[in-house]
Amino acid sequence: MDMDKCFIWKDKYNLNIKEIDDQHKNFVNILEEVYQSVLTNEDRKLVGKRLEDLKNYAIKHFATEEKYFDEFNYSDSKKHKAAHQDLEKRY
Repeated sequence: MDMDKCFIWKDKYNLNIKEIDDQHKNFVNILEEVYQSVLTNEDRKLVGKRLEDLKNYAIKHFATEEKYFDEFNYSDSKKHKAAHQDLEKRY
């Protein structure tokens, strides 16, 4: 394991829904890229772009999750969707 990494995917995070797990893994990778960019004092514009990419990916991911919430009548759907909306408004 690379000790310089901050965000590392672990199999215990899997939900066993391939599309969601793949997106969560990608989230971890994007977060690690942002972290490494800041850690290495990368150009601010590039860090800003990585953060914008993270935000855009989050919006895409929220839509995917919400599709599954509706499809499988997820009991906490309303609360989880509200949390997504709150994050989108803040960032």
